[in-house]
Amino acid sequence: MESDRHPGVTNATTIGRTTAGANGMAVTIPLPGDYMSFYSGFAEYYPDHTPNQHLGVKIDVIVDKTLTGAIRGEDEILNKALEICQ
Repeated sequence: MESDRHPGVTNATTIGRTTAGANGMAVTIPLPGDYMSFYSGFAEYYPDHTPNQHLGVKIDVIVDKTLTGAIRGEDEILNKALEICQ
């Protein structure tokens, strides 16, 4: 049975913070005669066809940065993931 959150992936949970939404790639191809060609793969979609470019990764469990965690050098995302696994 497929997960409603992540079609094709069962029991997947994303944990963390949203990204800047920058993904895809850009490739410059040099051609003879000092010509250049450019290819981009910026149309990135989830399996359900919703875009993620400029939106960031869908997060199921949001873990915000905290000053205390930063001062202590804690990996708050890893700690939350371990908490959920237990």
